[in-house]
Amino acid sequence: MENIILDISQVVRTRRDTIKKKQNELKISNQRKRELQKDLRNAEKIYERAKTVYIKIKIKKKLQTNFSKTEDGSKKIMQIASKGLVPEAKGLLNEMVKCPKEIKPLLKIVAGEKWNSIIVENWATAEKIYGLAKKLNTVVSIIVLNDFKNMNYEVKTTKKLLSNHVTVNNELKPIIHELFGSTIIVETISEAFAALDDGYDSIDENTEYYLRRGLFKTCLLYTSDAADE
Repeated sequence: MENIILDISQVVRTRRDTIKKKQNELKISNQRKRELQKDLRNAEKIYERAKTVYIKIKIKKKLQTNFSKTEDGSKKIMQIASKGLVPEAKGLLNEMVKCPKEIKPLLKIVAGEKWNSIIVENWATAEKIYGLAKKLNTVVSIIVLNDFKNMNYEVKTTKKLLSNHVTVNNELKPIIHELFGSTIIVETISEAFAALDDGYDSIDENTEYYLRRGLFKTCLLYTSDAADE
């Protein structure tokens, strides 16, 4: 009988030791799991920062290229046109737009070279300006209002849409929709990628990154190539 009790006691001790060992292993496993989760979170933060820096660099490089082509050219042409050579030219888009001060840098990035566009009523006026740009060997961006007169578009009321922060006269509203009506203002890079999934472009409030779904629709927004000829 004593031998049986001793055997049972030994089994109990063995089971206790086994349970204790398993508990220690589980504790170490949970600790390792927490460490790996922490490492993963840190890696995700580094990855997001890297994406932000990459996107930011691409934006600045693209902006420098686009604006160097059109800003000086459009201003020069508009100065000459306003003196009576092309009186039909209505003005520069960037001077005809009203918006809060903090919104203007966002508009400049999203519109790109089109931010410096000269607004004209029809193609006859556009051709006069293109001819002038060619003579001066400069590049000019032009938006033709007649191309937008029959444009159908849906005005969305979300406050995050960039176009809802812009005030213009009625004839420019279709152009504002075309340029800014599909871009949402976001606060974080995560919101920016979520906006892409919802079918929107996105730009953050500090103009550090600008994410686009694909190529911008330039079918009705024109830039001359006079300087390259």
